[in-house]
Amino acid sequence: MSFRVIYDACAIFGALQRSILIRVGEKQAAFNLRVLLTDEILDEMTRSVQTKYPDFSGEQVRSLRAAILEAIPDSLIVDYGYAVERVDIRDVNDRDGRRGLHSDVLRGPWT
Repeated sequence: MSFRVIYDACAIFGALQRSILIRVGEKQAAFNLRVLLTDEILDEMTRSVQTKYPDFSGEQVRSLRAAILEAIPDSLIVDYGYAVERVDIRDVNDRDGRRGLHSDVLRGPWT
């Protein structure tokens, strides 16, 4: 069984760190990993890139998102809302904490 790892938006925001994590994702079997992403995480990352680097065109950001998904096939998960509700977080307004699901909570077709 492989370890499931969710790349959060802040982890894939910076170019160098994103490059390293994508390369790990490309070789995930060698690291006994299963890299997971969500549309919400990718949306947050692209918004942050456009905010920090306004000279990035919409097309460049869409291309970046597509490149990430192409580099790590089958990483996009959907219908994970039930798992978010199962995570007990003291601050219910902590969006990042609610999204930062522990791998033992993620049980679904993407395992």
